[in-house]
Amino acid sequence: MKNGKKLWLTAGLLAGALAQPAWSASDDEINQLKQQIEDLDQKIRILQRQQEIDKENAEAKKKDTPVVVLDKKGFALQSGDKENELRVNGYIQADYRNYSYTGSPVDNFLIRRARLAITGKFGKYFTFNLTPSWDNNAAGLQDAYVDAAFYDWFKVRAGQFKEPFGLERLQSSANTSFVETAFTTGLTPNYDDGVQLFGIVLGGTTDYQLAVVNGNSLGGGSATSAAGTLGDNNSSKGWVARVFTSPFKNGDTDALKGLGVGIAYENAEVGNTTAGVISITPATVAPFAYLGNTVVGSDIKRWSPQGYWYYGPFGLLGEYVHVEQDVTRTAGALTNTRTLESNAWQTLFSWAITGDDVSYNGLKPKKPFRIGSDGFGAVELVARYNVYNLDDASFVGAPGATTQTQVFNTALASPAAAVGKARDLGIGINWYLTGNYKIQASYDITTFDGGAGVFNATTNTVTDRATERVLFTRFQLGW
Repeated sequence: MKNGKKLWLTAGLLAGALAQPAWSASDDEINQLKQQIEDLDQKIRILQRQQEIDKENAEAKKKDTPVVVLDKKGFALQSGDKENELRVNGYIQADYRNYSYTGSPVDNFLIRRARLAITGKFGKYFTFNLTPSWDNNAAGLQDAYVDAAFYDWFKVRAGQFKEPFGLERLQSSANTSFVETAFTTGLTPNYDDGVQLFGIVLGGTTDYQLAVVNGNSLGGGSATSAAGTLGDNNSSKGWVARVFTSPFKNGDTDALKGLGVGIAYENAEVGNTTAGVISITPATVAPFAYLGNTVVGSDIKRWSPQGYWYYGPFGLLGEYVHVEQDVTRTAGALTNTRTLESNAWQTLFSWAITGDDVSYNGLKPKKPFRIGSDGFGAVELVARYNVYNLDDASFVGAPGATTQTQVFNTALASPAAAVGKARDLGIGINWYLTGNYKIQASYDITTFDGGAGVFNATTNTVTDRATERVLFTRFQLGW
């Protein structure tokens, strides 16, 4: 560049000299000066082109040189043009549970979740997610899928993923307000194998998902738990559809931008099984079980209206889940076949008392914790009430059952062992020290109707299961 400036300076001096009227030069001298100017111009053009070539080579080299990134989102290896990326992140949840009720599990420390997410993208359209897990000290696999994002409104996913149904279920386990989820989540499908169409439409305000899956994810727990075991036992498939919209997201009213509502529906073909669809308590105890020789039908129908509203430090989340399934039990000449309808609902309130903004995707403190400064992080108070209702027809005998023995032998469930209704009230406090580190504490009280194992045939009454009282604490690091 310096040589170029010198050439331009020389050319300028020559041009200036030719422009001086007081100087007289012969034709040969003028032609000689012109030739020198042309030679200088040619050299300038060559130098300029060389600079362009050097710049193009530098850009090409930059595109071919991988870049190592270490940020709040984890570790990544990117191509120079950032069109290809391999990223590693995850989170660890170290819990302690203190139980204070009759017949409770032992108090214990545990690694509730330990997950390593390996994600990547190749070119403009294709991404993948592979998430092995060691939840509850057991190896498993959560997400394992590939995406093709052709347009914002048209994307395709294939592999193992969360069925697009439950609002709390679809929330990352690292972002939930309580240590354990509500009854509603226990009734929603978890991970399953299949293919899904999804995208964002209507100016970025509305998400849609439509998936065809094996239909054998019964919900409750992780992908490898007894209630959520993957695989398939029949050739029929299930399908699930969900639409969720934030109609005021792009509007001018701040108080309405964080309002979202949606609806989800699933028709799953799970094959005959004795597991059924049941929920679990926050203490991760199943409050319901069918009697022996009960066969659960293959067809499960679920639907769920859902929504949330977030405005500054305040948040409200609500969800209702309704499940229908055919169940049959035979005793001698009597057969009892019924379509049981169970449901659960929850309402969750959150308030960041430090004034930070809460959202469905978690909370990022405005002033991260730092010793020796005014950074304290963010503190959030949460409260939740949720209810689980089992169909009363579960405890009714077969048509034609006239004696107490016949009713008991043909009923689908015993009120002595199965809970007809459960109610849970939870309160909690969450301390977000940074965007990566969180401490949680919550206390849940769950009451039951029936299920204590005691049935009085004379009075036709049951004893309620002992009220669950559980203190949860969690230390979570995510990156």
